[in-house]
Amino acid sequence: MTAAPDNADPRDPVLWHGHAQALATRDALRETVLAAHYDDDAAQLLVLAAERAALASLDAGAAAGAVLAAALREGAACGGAAALCAARTEGQAELGLDDGRTRVFRAGGRAGMSGPRWALATAMASSAGDGVVLEVLTHPAAVAACQEGAQTADPFWTPYCVGLAALYRGDAAAGTLLQAAMQALHAPPRIADATQLAELRRPVLQLALQLAQADAPADAPAAGAAGDAAGDATGDATGDAAAEVASDALLLALQAHARYHGAGPGRGEALGLLAFELGGLCAWAQRAGHPLAAQPAALAALLPPVLPPRDAALVYRFAPRRILHDGEPHWFLDLQGFPRAGRRHVVGERDGVLQAIYEAQGAPGLPPSRVAFALPDASAALGSPGAPGAPAPPPWPLALDATALRGLLHSGTAQAHAEAEPLQQALVRYGVEHVGEAASTESTGRNGGGATAPAGNAQAMAMASAALICAEAMPLLQALVGAQGAALAAQLRPRPEDYAAVFRPEVAAAARQAFDAVWDAAPPHPARAAAGARITCHAAPAGMLADENALSRPFPGGYRVLAALLQPRRVWLAWKVIAPGRNAGMAYDGLVWLDDRWAWFPKPYRVMAALLKT
Repeated sequence: MTAAPDNADPRDPVLWHGHAQALATRDALRETVLAAHYDDDAAQLLVLAAERAALASLDAGAAAGAVLAAALREGAACGGAAALCAARTEGQAELGLDDGRTRVFRAGGRAGMSGPRWALATAMASSAGDGVVLEVLTHPAAVAACQEGAQTADPFWTPYCVGLAALYRGDAAAGTLLQAAMQALHAPPRIADATQLAELRRPVLQLALQLAQADAPADAPAAGAAGDAAGDATGDATGDAAAEVASDALLLALQAHARYHGAGPGRGEALGLLAFELGGLCAWAQRAGHPLAAQPAALAALLPPVLPPRDAALVYRFAPRRILHDGEPHWFLDLQGFPRAGRRHVVGERDGVLQAIYEAQGAPGLPPSRVAFALPDASAALGSPGAPGAPAPPPWPLALDATALRGLLHSGTAQAHAEAEPLQQALVRYGVEHVGEAASTESTGRNGGGATAPAGNAQAMAMASAALICAEAMPLLQALVGAQGAALAAQLRPRPEDYAAVFRPEVAAAARQAFDAVWDAAPPHPARAAAGARITCHAAPAGMLADENALSRPFPGGYRVLAALLQPRRVWLAWKVIAPGRNAGMAYDGLVWLDDRWAWFPKPYRVMAALLKT
């Protein structure tokens, strides 16, 4: 290839006159990779998607725009899948393609990722507006997993990726981390081309640093740039001035990109047709409310309009697991960081084994996820059907939780009475059989034994909900009186923000002060339970604790007065641990459900006694 003039265009029509054939070649390579199964498939598809997007950008029209947008989405999702596979040791990432196919990538190894590929995937996710993939890619575990060893990569790549990830995540330390990345570029590269660092990597960091400064709170200390190259940031600009400085940094970065890919070593590289990393940063700035003063036409393809909502293309599937207890699925998902709110599951049969398939989302660094739990046969727990004196095992496994059992009972799955009856019996394990009795008592008391009134229906629904909430909490209550009870109880200490969610605004601060004193002096925890002890549980929303009713009756009387200080919609628990052969037991209360976790406010009517007297 002949030398190009200094002002050559990376998108020179003469250079790229055969781009249609080049795009067709990438499409064919994509099909080849999709049909194969190698460890680095997701990373290879990421690069091919980026090249396809870049080549499609050379054409005008809606069709080319659709190809470009689809390639951006696919490349981002493939990068997220590769990062997941690199960061996880089991399970698989599943990618839904636009044509309806699903591609599976097995976890384990480094999955072909590297610092440059991570930066490319993250930029594409930002341009595509894929927040799920961006969360996956910028999670610290994924950033670390995508780095290469010292034998194949220069040491600047880790701080480079860490700084960019911090910016995309909105980390307050982003400016400091980006400044550290700038300093890391001072070391002479051993592997990377020095020209590439000067023309591509340093300008990206300079722009990112200015965007971090523009995004910083007004009273935050300025994070200065490295200041060793033309166009380095001043570090003290704020507001509109910071946006102007960032715009200048963007123009300088685009000029450097054009030099490298138009007249420098990168001339003729398909990935040089678009400044992906600069476009990703500009897309982030736009979403963060810091649009740059001027958006160059060269980045228009990387700043698409907001796309309509669509189902998540990337899903993580954990390796299947066997469980023996109904609480184990929730324990597992808790440990993975999934909030309890929004979880759902279905029960079905696969290869003769009944499975509970859970879906959850919201865990740090994970896309929407699924995990299948193989349910044990009830006969294993109840004894062989032919054993003398052994009860006939129900056809439904003992490990189904209350929600799943109730769902099976009402979904039409258990159509015959012979199947429905054992389900009803299984619900007895959770105390749910008392719901109908309590609801009936309420209805009779209020309506003189006649037809159930609407209020009675509402009471019955409240009783049913309370019973199911207790069923969901039972694994936690059992663990609290187990060997690790004290350590688990310590994790239930209310966080500072919990008090406003549980107590009325006028007493939240005083409640925090009172409970902090309790937890600081002697962290509460239930006593270790004897073997065979049973637990009874009662739940009620705070709004029903003020009056005498079926839900408030099991709670200590102090809650009647305390209820006026509580947020009425929060659900509270009271429970007893009863030793074998006894009718009475140790009473506890004060667990509160906070949308995604429990917090413990033990004996609040005592802890807040001073407030109740005022």
